[in-house]
Amino acid sequence: MSRETILFALYLSAALAGVGVYGLFARRNIVFVVMSIELLFNAAILALVALTAAGLVGLNGIAAVLFFLAVGVSEVAVGFALAIAMLRTRRSADVTEFSELRG
Repeated sequence: MSRETILFALYLSAALAGVGVYGLFARRNIVFVVMSIELLFNAAILALVALTAAGLVGLNGIAAVLFFLAVGVSEVAVGFALAIAMLRTRRSADVTEFSELRG
């Protein structure tokens, strides 16, 4: 891959991470929070793929991408299951009302 393509992928990864962090801290809806966390995972995956394509990370980068994909899928499943459970009991998607999970 060319240097410009790799830089574009890294810049896109940084932009995705920025949008994910903004959505994580600025949104109150649980669905948007879970989607923002997924954006952060996808940004990390994109950066690892770009670095692997550049030759800076060996096969460990591919293994990390597969691991992040598995963790991301399970995180979305658990996050949406918690969201549905809380929506059924609270009838609200506002994360500030979810104080039942505090220890």
